[in-house]
Amino acid sequence: WNRKGFEFAVLGNHDLESQSSGEMVSHLLFEAGFEVLNNQSVKIRNRGTQSISLVGLESEMLGNPDPEAAYQNISPDSFTIALCHTPDTVLRLPQDQTDLMLAGHSHGGQIYIPLLGTFYRANYAEIYYRGKHQVDDILLDVSNGTGTTRMDVRLFSPAEIVVYRLEHTEPAPETDSVPDNPDQSDGSNEAGTDENPDGSDVPQDQPADNPEE
Repeated sequence: WNRKGFEFAVLGNHDLESQSSGEMVSHLLFEAGFEVLNNQSVKIRNRGTQSISLVGLESEMLGNPDPEAAYQNISPDSFTIALCHTPDTVLRLPQDQTDLMLAGHSHGGQIYIPLLGTFYRANYAEIYYRGKHQVDDILLDVSNGTGTTRMDVRLFSPAEIVVYRLEHTEPAPETDSVPDNPDQSDGSNEAGTDENPDGSDVPQDQPADNPEE
């Protein structure tokens, strides 16, 4: 791969509570080897011809996501992953230029009751607040994250760190068409046999017994 580092990050609303906090978090990430993407994109290419595009958008909460600016260098043919702290931002992304979006923010609802849902939905995570969703052509995955907010408690929303492994696969080769009924006879006999009028089989190249001889 032709980039020395592959550590990228986007900021969340708590990182953006003030200008100084945003600058401090960005600096700490930089010192740790991360590149913060603020409405920007990068292309990661291997030594061959394969590549993926990574788009980083600002948080909708306390930030200003700008998909038009972030996607200006993205080709529809590229496999593209979008990173954004706020899950509902997926509704603003270009469908034909986004394959996967990774988000967080909501802590999976933090307190989640099976069959009932959560009693608290964070702003910009009101529609999508946990798990995987197919949003038109985009696969969205909302991580539960590791923290808490308002109350230091979780219920049925365990903390998690999600690891994705991306593998390039070649398309399956085309195969020749197969008849619907491959066992159906086309009128010819099985190889190596002839059929007598009385229904008995006689091996080819071996004449039938002739009682007159």
